[in-house]
Amino acid sequence: AIPENSVMYFHADVIAVRVGGTDTSGGGAVGDYGSWVERGVIINKSGVLSISRERDIIKHSGHTTHWQPTGIVSGTNFAMRVRGHADTIIEWASNITFTEIKTGVAL
Repeated sequence: AIPENSVMYFHADVIAVRVGGTDTSGGGAVGDYGSWVERGVIINKSGVLSISRERDIIKHSGHTTHWQPTGIVSGTNFAMRVRGHADTIIEWASNITFTEIKTGVAL
């Protein structure tokens, strides 16, 4: 949860690898992988969250079209999700750091 009247910077290092699936539209195989950095700012203005983010591809191998991590807000929570191509099974891991400024005033 992102505290009310807070601004948070996040930095996520993400890696994903294909471990299965039946994607026949674009090929690919078990062992295809991708890595990214997703970073941005989340602000909770009196209970309403907004997010501004950007992503850089670090390295990938194989068929990783449409794979991507995304920092999202839902209600008052932040979450990281990783999407793969249709009909692929991927496993992923992320290391996320946060830097927060919490104010005593309504933002």
